[in-house]
Amino acid sequence: MIKAYMSHPIRGSMKDKATSEFIESNCAAAMKIAGSIRTYVGVNYRDADFELYVPAEHEAFVHRTYTLEMLRVQQILYIDCKIIEEDFNDLLLIFAPFGPPVEGCHVEFTCARSLNIPVIVFKDLEEFKDKIEAYLEARGIYE
Repeated sequence: MIKAYMSHPIRGSMKDKATSEFIESNCAAAMKIAGSIRTYVGVNYRDADFELYVPAEHEAFVHRTYTLEMLRVQQILYIDCKIIEEDFNDLLLIFAPFGPPVEGCHVEFTCARSLNIPVIVFKDLEEFKDKIEAYLEARGIYE
């Protein structure tokens, strides 16, 4: 079983100035690429037994707690890092369509590195395919 966490932009470089529409767009893009990743790995690496956690799939709850000031960004990122550490600690995927990881993605990257969790940073599905192939081959999982 490979349990991977996919970090991705939510507010991005806009941080507190990010509009709801911008956040929704980023989450939609993350969920779309996550679906493509699940399909690709499932079809091409059936022996991988791959499970993917995607924050965007839980964003409605997180955004509501943030908006109601029940959770702050640092608390949310702390929880994300606990999810990485305790549950999805085989691989960190960082979807970085806008360039190098910023804010939350960078925190999750630092967390994974401190735990010696392999990290794959990619901007699109093609780059993901190239990088996941090397990772899976190193684990003895072939197409």
